This record gives sequence, C-alpha cells and structure tokens, in this order.
Amino acid sequence: TNKAEVALTVTKKLDTGSLTLQQNETFTFTLSQDGKEISSQTVEFTKGAANNTTKSVTFFGLEQGKTYTLTETAHSGFVLTGMTCGGTKLTVTTDKDGNGSVQVTMPDDGTGLTVIATNRALQGSITLNKQDGTNKRPLAGATFTISRNGTPAMQPITVTTNAQGSATAVVPLTSEDGNTFTITETAAPDGYVLKADPVTVTVTPGAAVTSTAGNGLIVNNYPGVKIQLTKYDNTKEGR
Repeated sequence: TNKAEVALTVTKKLDTGSLTLQQNETFTFTLSQDGKEISSQTVEFTKGAANNTTKSVTFFGLEQGKTYTLTETAHSGFVLTGMTCGGTKLTVTTDKDGNGSVQVTMPDDGTGLTVIATNRALQGSITLNKQDGTNKRPLAGATFTISRNGTPAMQPITVTTNAQGSATAVVPLTSEDGNTFTITETAAPDGYVLKADPVTVTVTPGAAVTSTAGNGLIVNNYPGVKIQLTKYDNTKEGR
C-alpha cells in the first residue's frame, strides 16, 4: 500500500532584540527535490512586530522517507542565524546570493516535521538627550544628523529633540557585529551655542543605545550667541 503523505511546517522567528519592525516584512521559502522546485511560500510580518514573533507556513503532500531541500531567500536588512528541527541545529548552506538552504528528510512513520528559521534584524536605535549645560534643563529644538561610518554609505538621518529634550532614531546596520555612527549637531536651540564636537557611538543588532554618563549622548548646550566675523584685506574694498 502507498504510504500516507506528510507535511513540513516552517516557522519563521524574528530576533529584533529590544526593538520592533519598522515596516512590513515578507520572507520566502522554497521547497525542492533533486534540484526541482516543488513549491514556494511566504510569511508576512507587520510593522511593529516584536522580538520572538513567529509566523508559519506548511508544505503538504510530501513523501515519507524522502529528502527535500528547504531554502530561505536572502532578505535585505536581516541575517539568517540558523535553522533547527526538533531542537537539533541544522547545517545551513549559503549560496553566493545569500540564500540559506538545509536538507530535511521526512520521517517514514507518518509524522511531519517542523523547521524553525530565525532571522536577526540588522537594526538598532540611538537616543540622545539635549540639556542646558548649566541648569540641566531639557532643551527642545536641537537638530542632529546621524551618519554610519564606513561603507556602504548611508543616507544621513536627521532628528530634532522634543519638549523633553530627547530624540531617537532607528538606524540600519550592515553587520551582525554592529556599526559605528557619528552624531553631529547641526542646529542649536534658540539662544544657545552649537556643540562643535561630534559624538561617536557603536550600535549592535537589536540594541537600544541610550544616553548614559560617559557615552556622549547627553549633549550640553550653553547660552550664547554666534558672532560671524568677516576679514578684509587692507585695501580700498576693506575700508
């Protein structure tokens, strides 16, 4: 008699650390056998999904005892950190395009399998606080640009402090090891002098870097005015 068909369930798990998704994200899985594609399915996560959120899809009609290749298509802004089945870590093979594949052999006892694929979001956040350097009063209206150091280049992010003197930006990363960012004040609050020295911080995936003593993200401004001087040569034009 013919053996009953079995199913493979694929569960996608998000690793966003202390952050949430900043936009809707779709991940694609493809199942193939002997180099021939059998089926392709997607899982979708909505903006705001938190750490450890999961979504699942199921491939039905598979043969008992047969081996299949499960491939996750590379997804910009995420790293496939691993796949497990029944608590066992599977060996992931990554091709030149960044697609990750594992071999899965279906049991011959009529039961199905579940593979869990975990993706780490390459994002972090930076929160800075602006205050009066003398009385420590929060200052609104300070504008900063945040730039990622190294390559590839990132379009600088501009933030402005709110009434609590705070500003937060979610920044994209290019590495699981994190990236270094330079924060430059471009406009001081009215009546205050611009801070001249940029601040540099390192951000790792899922981390929310906040203003603490010593990391430079508590930014002091002091009251004053900016005086612009124009120097002329000692000529008729300069008289």
